[in-house]
Amino acid sequence: MLALALGAVIFGPVATMRKLLMSCGILRKGQASRAVVCIAAGEKGWEAIEFQELSRSAREYVGEQRVVELVVSSPRTYLRQVWRVLADSEVSHYLFDPRTGSQEFLASYFQSLAIGTMLAYRGVIPIAYCTDISERNWRLQVALVTAISGVCVCFMDSLKLDRIFPHQRVVGPSIMPFSIETFEKVSALGRSSLSGNAGKVSFVGSLYEPRTTTLSKIRSLLAEDGISFDVSTRKMGEPKGSEDAYWESLSASDIQVTTTSQIRHRGADMSEVNQLVYRATETLVCGAALVIEEVAGIDNFFQDRVHLYCYKTPEEAVSIIRELLAERSTLAAVKLAGQQKIEEIVRGHIFWRTIDSALGESSMERGTPG
Repeated sequence: MLALALGAVIFGPVATMRKLLMSCGILRKGQASRAVVCIAAGEKGWEAIEFQELSRSAREYVGEQRVVELVVSSPRTYLRQVWRVLADSEVSHYLFDPRTGSQEFLASYFQSLAIGTMLAYRGVIPIAYCTDISERNWRLQVALVTAISGVCVCFMDSLKLDRIFPHQRVVGPSIMPFSIETFEKVSALGRSSLSGNAGKVSFVGSLYEPRTTTLSKIRSLLAEDGISFDVSTRKMGEPKGSEDAYWESLSASDIQVTTTSQIRHRGADMSEVNQLVYRATETLVCGAALVIEEVAGIDNFFQDRVHLYCYKTPEEAVSIIRELLAERSTLAAVKLAGQQKIEEIVRGHIFWRTIDSALGESSMERGTPG
């Protein structure tokens, strides 16, 4: 609440001053009649699939020439780069990740105040992309920048955020941003690998607690029935490898198992609340059946036991896997339904349309803000 109040006290007068200067003809309103979306991330961020898909899907939604990619080369030049892109590209909406700038306590809040002030002065709407809303430092930066306008996009159910987030302009749980272009490429890859993945059960991704314990229990119980559970892992923070290799790995399974639990550590709040992970989108795009740990809000997108299977305990996950392997027609049906549903979501631009719905009068579809 203090972050929200501080942002309102600073950004509100700046926004009012902007309107006054415009009414006096001192400040010129941007000439663009349609939205221009800037997506900002560091150099490492742009190497990740998520930001590549953010950009590709945004271009499909607002238009190829209406998306500006800001590659932040250094935290020291962060603010200068933001101001330059806002001024040079007539940006109407600014999507940022709180991981991009400094992660030092005081420096991160100074940068957030500065960015919020720039956005208010330029009349730009912030879209905060917070992959882990539980992280206190990131959450406070997001609350500050979105104090008077814009939305926070996260992967936790927004109904559970009342006690740790100060406003209700939250999109959560969000689906992973995904482009039609990549969907068509990856889904074709999945179809080409169908002959070699019969009966394969696997997990692909990074390991951390409590995920490691959950997957180990599932593997142990499946082994009692002679069912192999392949766990392909990397350490936290390690790159996924090439994009093609990643999609091939996911496409090589009949059944993909994943968890939605968060890492437990100091500096995080409500880390016991599960979040909708990217794997839900990625697995269904690849055409595999998804067995996923239950997460609040998943029914906004998928129907349990139709598009995917949800579980609460390792024992329940094992029971589902046994059922699917024994009933091949059921397995085929859920794979088909899951891929059809995710295609509907991707082609319908649901990630961006949900954000626009939350933005209301400031939406990207309505054009530039006043």
